[in-house]
Amino acid sequence: MEIKKLQSFKDLKVWQKSSDLATLVYKSTDKFPKSELFGLTNQMRRAVISISSNLAEGFKRNHKKEKTQFYSVAYGSVAELESQIEISYRLNYLSSTDYQKILSLTIEISKMIGGLIKSIRQNKNPKFYILILFFFLFSIFYILSPLHGWAATLFLLPQSSDVFKGESFIAELMIDTEGEEINAADIRVVFPNDLVIVNDFGKGGSIFTLWAEEPGIQEGEISFSAGVPGGFSGKGLIGRINFSGKEIGEAEINFKEDSKVLLNDGKGSSAILGFAEGNYKIIEKSGDLAIITSKSHPDQNKWYNQKNLNLWWDLIDGAEYSYLLSLSSSDSPDEIPDKPEGELEWMGAIEYKGLDDGIYYFSLRQKLPEKDWSGKITFRVMIDTTKPEVFKPEIGKDSSVFEGKYFLSFSTNDKLSGIDHYELMETRNKKQETWKRAKSPYVLEDQSLRSKIFVKAVDKAGNEQISKISPPPKPFPYWIIIPILIGLIIIWWIIRRLRPR
Repeated sequence: MEIKKLQSFKDLKVWQKSSDLATLVYKSTDKFPKSELFGLTNQMRRAVISISSNLAEGFKRNHKKEKTQFYSVAYGSVAELESQIEISYRLNYLSSTDYQKILSLTIEISKMIGGLIKSIRQNKNPKFYILILFFFLFSIFYILSPLHGWAATLFLLPQSSDVFKGESFIAELMIDTEGEEINAADIRVVFPNDLVIVNDFGKGGSIFTLWAEEPGIQEGEISFSAGVPGGFSGKGLIGRINFSGKEIGEAEINFKEDSKVLLNDGKGSSAILGFAEGNYKIIEKSGDLAIITSKSHPDQNKWYNQKNLNLWWDLIDGAEYSYLLSLSSSDSPDEIPDKPEGELEWMGAIEYKGLDDGIYYFSLRQKLPEKDWSGKITFRVMIDTTKPEVFKPEIGKDSSVFEGKYFLSFSTNDKLSGIDHYELMETRNKKQETWKRAKSPYVLEDQSLRSKIFVKAVDKAGNEQISKISPPPKPFPYWIIIPILIGLIIIWWIIRRLRPR
């Protein structure tokens, strides 16, 4: 029997059934109340379109990891749709017949996608099993070796994405300690500097609080050494790397083999490290994409302490638009036209009020008359309205440093944007208040310690945390007790002399 080779995603039976499901959902939701137009109607249509769209995109991907990722998203959308079907039925929006048809088809598709994902994961060639045997023996060697600890994994999020040439993107540098506890790391990240450039390394929210070597960038490499007193276990953020696409190509960002992570075991043992590289495709920006700007947050590479977001793009006559505001850069608008609602103003001038702190991605797709939906264009917004953490500067003195002079040590953390700089002021008079930038440790100008000292921590969004040190109280002049006693004795003697007998 001849086996037919799949030429297109349309040959996938699961895609065919998901298209049938989409037709059923659209027809059924047409009967829903108008009050649900932006509620269940919209949510169910988005979910059902997501199933077929992600199946189609996953089919086009060449790498198994990418295929599994898109098929998994489709699998999640099926679960989302199942929940919405049940709610719709309970609200009597769906008849028993429609409910049974849609639910049975949804369950069937769910099983088919699950089988599709399983088949990809199990599709191994003989070399794979040889590789498994090698890693098994390799693992046994390291388990029996007293010189090494257990494993930890360094990876980037997102692990892959398409980036327009000339525009920036953020790759989050993460660690998974695999159940072990670590306390220090010496890490080297390598990137192709002919394809991408590094704009910034953000330490905000990092698991590391002590930086023995600040992140340095040179010749396609980022290097740093850091630690966390008390240790850390689990999955955590190390830092956010802000890249820009320089030239068209596929940029692989990985870790040097000499990177180290130390266990918190009191011995400084090295954990066995695993690496998961990031792959980012730098592409040319298509001319049919809208240009998004923002007066409230104009620079995508800058942090702002403004909670209200205003966005703008030029409208084209007859064009339709689909948009999405998300905390994930991988999320994409569907192919259902959107209309502003609630606090949003009007199409082409969108406003979101009272956003929480975080990194947001506003994605937009447009459909020109008689043309297909365009690819997505994304505008990144970074919001941080929270002050750096409260801190307490310490005055110190050591004969071996700074010629024995008094100095000030200070440090704090910021959970999101990171500390940008510190400012310091020594003053005895409010009229002479002058802030100046400073680094810890700082040699005090007033070595008599009679001035009030203020230290200001400023994060990258401009939020400030000020700490104050008042001059130490002057010691009590015990010597004054003697003259007071002598005076009291003299007064007593004079009174005695003047008192009549």
